[in-house]
Amino acid sequence: FSIRKGPWKCVFGTSGSGGWPPPSGDGPVPGVPGQLYNIDDDPAERVNLWDERQDLVFEMKKLLETYQERGRSVVHRIRH
Repeated sequence: FSIRKGPWKCVFGTSGSGGWPPPSGDGPVPGVPGQLYNIDDDPAERVNLWDERQDLVFEMKKLLETYQERGRSVVHRIRH
């Protein structure tokens, strides 16, 4: 999974790129360091800030978990 918030993009379960189609791998591995980029400052995603900004990694992980629990990333609105 990955998530964006403002200028930040966080990718969980891999330090690589390009997904996991056969034969390259079996998918993401929980607990494996991921990737964190400031897209505004680094649009080419060359400087992984995962280790330096664990505060943001934690915040974005919690946000992603909230979205997963809700089944959506937008507030459900009841129409009258």
